[in-house]
Amino acid sequence: MNDPLFTTPAGVRRLEAELLPAWMPGQRWFAGKARAGREFRIVRQVVIGPAQVLAVEVSYAEGDSETYAVPLAIGAGAEPGAVVARLENGVLFDATHDVEFRAALFQLLQRGGRDGELNSEAGSALSAMFPDGDAPESRVLDAEQSNTSLIYGERLFVKLYRKLSAGINPDAEITRFLSERAKFKHVAAFGGAIEWAGASLALATAVVPNHGNAWSLALREFSHCIQDPDAIADWTTRVYLLGLRTGEMHLALASDTSVPEFAPERLEEADTARVAEGVTQLAARVIALLRERLDSLEGETRLLAEKVLQNGVRAMPVASGIGGVKTRTHGDYHLGQVLDTGDDFVIIDFEGEPSRTLNERSAKHPPLRDVAGMLRSFHYAAHAGRKSDASVTVGQTEHWARRSQQVFLTAWRAAISESLIATPNDAELLRLFLLEKALYEILYEINNRPGWLDIPLRGLLALD
Repeated sequence: MNDPLFTTPAGVRRLEAELLPAWMPGQRWFAGKARAGREFRIVRQVVIGPAQVLAVEVSYAEGDSETYAVPLAIGAGAEPGAVVARLENGVLFDATHDVEFRAALFQLLQRGGRDGELNSEAGSALSAMFPDGDAPESRVLDAEQSNTSLIYGERLFVKLYRKLSAGINPDAEITRFLSERAKFKHVAAFGGAIEWAGASLALATAVVPNHGNAWSLALREFSHCIQDPDAIADWTTRVYLLGLRTGEMHLALASDTSVPEFAPERLEEADTARVAEGVTQLAARVIALLRERLDSLEGETRLLAEKVLQNGVRAMPVASGIGGVKTRTHGDYHLGQVLDTGDDFVIIDFEGEPSRTLNERSAKHPPLRDVAGMLRSFHYAAHAGRKSDASVTVGQTEHWARRSQQVFLTAWRAAISESLIATPNDAELLRLFLLEKALYEILYEINNRPGWLDIPLRGLLALD
């Protein structure tokens, strides 16, 4: 695509100074909406089919810059939601809404190999799904998320990463490893990946037929269990299975010592000391923020915050000689990262916590960090259910959450009991990770969703 808008200095200046600043901040995948002093600069371009894919570096008055993948095309018309600007020679629009761009992306995945700065790999699932090599019908998913999702032939799911970071996204790396090398059946089959100048641009996986995610399942089951206490038996059967699948995922992630990026490493005392120190610093931030915002809190949320301030937060050091290992982990594990297939579960989205750097998200941790995330998710689901039904008591809510947590933890420990992952005395380490998670939740809720702040405050107080 040789349009002067992309190929001449004047065109590039117009994109950087006028068109991109007016359009990008309004997109749901743009993370810097609340940050000031934005400056836009195109640092790379590559042609894929009818589109120019731009790497747009956005710098701010304070903090680190961010780089986004922005595929653009010019045509006679476009879907209203895809229009970037109306130009003298046509409409500039988001090329993910262009069928020819999506076909070119599919063909790039399928053929594999290197093409300039683009490096693509086809997974075994891709050729099995589309043996004739033709690009199938495709569409863009309309969902609130930080990436753009495409569907091909209702069988292949392609995630186009909007935020670019140097290095391989753990989502692509872990999905490939679990599917192709460890042969773990409870992950979406790896269909392929595209890298651009050393950064992950796209990940393809098989579409997983499902009934929604485990968060939606938990909310339904919570309501059902409140109405019929005997229903807890069926729910805990599902929870036990999820605990087993989680343990099996952790076993798979630790299954190949020949791959340095995945080989388990001994958990040293210095590792747990660093976690404890980080939690101590995080606790200080939380206490300071609660004091600052206390007068703005109301009702039971204020009472809970006052109790936290009164009790303080203690990040107890983990005893030396605990043993155990650190491995690659999911990195952001909760009920929303699990698909409910009806009689089983499939685990998805291995990107890690979005706020962390790529190096942090690719680091090895004790699998208990994932476990803590899921235990907190059960607690959140219970209280989210209570918020939608005023007749439910806090006692009922906490009972359902504790029962779910206990069953999940029992199943996970059973799954990993005979492996090197198992840590005989893991209670202190688990508490440390639960504390870390609850503190992060408090920071998020007080800044973004204060009506939910009571949930992590209750979780924090329960750890005393």
